Amino acid sequence: MPYAVILNLIQDPGYLDSGSPRLSSGQASPNDGINKRRFVKSTKKEISKNKIKITVAIEPEKMEEYFEAEYNRLAPSVSLPGFRAGKAPRVMTVEAIGQTRLSQAALEAAVNENFRAALKEHQTYPVTQPSISISKYPAFGEDKQQNELVFEIEFDILPKAKIGRGAKSNWPKPKREIFKLCRRS
Repeated sequence: MPYAVILNLIQDPGYLDSGSPRLSSGQASPNDGINKRRFVKSTKKEISKNKIKITVAIEPEKMEEYFEAEYNRLAPSVSLPGFRAGKAPRVMTVEAIGQTRLSQAALEAAVNENFRAALKEHQTYPVTQPSISISKYPAFGEDKQQNELVFEIEFDILPKAKIGRGAKSNWPKPKREIFKLCRRS
């Protein structure tokens, strides 16, 4: 899971405003382009006074972009006999990289980026280490409609402070005589 992002977020809430995240090789992430359509939906639910659960759903088209970005990042590192580096057929390259490794890298990139975006959208900042659970995994297969990713983030926040009535309190006002006695001493 994206522990580095979580730790950076807990240490510095301004980390959310640090710009768009980058993939590990310095490539731009799939969210760097201009999106006319919103591919990510998130909902916020208060579990208790100081515990929140955010559910994030990423549409299949967006998950394909993450998969492609990770494929493009990992493919040049594969060398197959008889092919130049990065020029082997896609099926052979995916097989050499490993479908699991490719899927894991795409999932990590998607959760990393959209975790921060959801926190920023709902203007919440975790106080404790968030618990991230994936409730629907993408298939990354031939059927592109089954590539939706749904994950849930659960964490504690600071409770809301209630400020008292201030000047309208029922406390008795101190008598002036006490103050006069204190000044003489």
